[in-house]
Amino acid sequence: MKLFTTVLTSIPLCSSVGVSVGNERAAGSSWGYDEQGDDWGDSAETCNGNRQSPIDIPKNYSSAEFQPFQLTNFDDEQNWTLFNNGHSVQMTASNLNMKLNGGALPGEYILAQFHFHWGSADHAGSEHTLEGKQYFSEVHLVHFKAEYETIGNSVSKGDGLAVLGFFIEEDPYAEDTPLDNFFRNLVGEAVQNPSETSTVQFSMTDILPSTLDNFYRYLGSLTTPTCNEAVVWTNFKESLKISSKTREFMTQFAKDNHGEDLVKNYRNVQPLNGREVTFYSSQVDRLNLIEYHFERIVEALPDRPWSDRYEQRLNKQLKKAESAFTGVNCYKENGFGSDDSADDVQVFDESDFCKLNGQVNAALNSWARNNACEGRGKVYRQIIRASRKVRNLFDRKMSC
Repeated sequence: MKLFTTVLTSIPLCSSVGVSVGNERAAGSSWGYDEQGDDWGDSAETCNGNRQSPIDIPKNYSSAEFQPFQLTNFDDEQNWTLFNNGHSVQMTASNLNMKLNGGALPGEYILAQFHFHWGSADHAGSEHTLEGKQYFSEVHLVHFKAEYETIGNSVSKGDGLAVLGFFIEEDPYAEDTPLDNFFRNLVGEAVQNPSETSTVQFSMTDILPSTLDNFYRYLGSLTTPTCNEAVVWTNFKESLKISSKTREFMTQFAKDNHGEDLVKNYRNVQPLNGREVTFYSSQVDRLNLIEYHFERIVEALPDRPWSDRYEQRLNKQLKKAESAFTGVNCYKENGFGSDDSADDVQVFDESDFCKLNGQVNAALNSWARNNACEGRGKVYRQIIRASRKVRNLFDRKMSC
């Protein structure tokens, strides 16, 4: 994540263009990506800290109760200044009225800018990786904490900045995605050379997903010198999509400070050093709710031989569903057409356990259709078939 070296007067960090952020100038203005950031610690000691970013998001993480984000004014059309700083292409907001709350963040944050990191024709370029996978690109939405009033004040605080990171992935079947339009029509070649600027107008919601769900949280740093350990990171599991044409365009739409194509502008992943990574998902909470009502049924079961069989079999399907969860909506992948919705149980009735058994079964089936992507769509079928048998067992034994 880059806190750009040149800041516009619209951001209350400095009084004039050309002022460096924090101690970045002390780290040397000629830093680059020749060694993907492995040499930055030689001139900026903070880049050798224990809370550095980016990281490889591990397979083993903790989970917590999902808390939705609240976005204010993100759907308003805003004037943005595009700028090529020789290290990235960034967009700076002219109006600091886009506010971010919720999402288990420690307060309210204000969007200041966003920028991209990307790869080359034959190499990926996201900064974070997901269980070892590096994506072609990554976009960072940089917010400062409203309580601290400015970016300048925020970079020295452990929770001063909140960055939303989205992976960007080539989809060979994609055409005219929101990001395709953004790069090829709005950005184009307007800022191909370093120090070039351009002004465009658009709404942030034009390029963001409709829902902000399934995300990882950890405490980290800026990903450029001076690597201030001031960032509350939010990394979304589901990637944004671009076409093959846009990927090719991104490998040549901007030049670096040496007049070469700006590519592979990412820092290598840094050690986790014992930091906790937490995953938030409304679907995890939904599965927990289903399991809770299943447990209520088990508690009410008569002490009979088939009761244990019922409990063991349905519990097995719940565990299978949990292990198959990938954090993305896979309704289409599981063969249910273009509609990404599914009938689901919204209210569970504990006054009638025959009815509750059917509701738990229906809710689990709906969850599996939407979320059990592992095995190329096979797991959700196994869950549906097996849970149906368990439901029928209950109905027979309880004379439902």
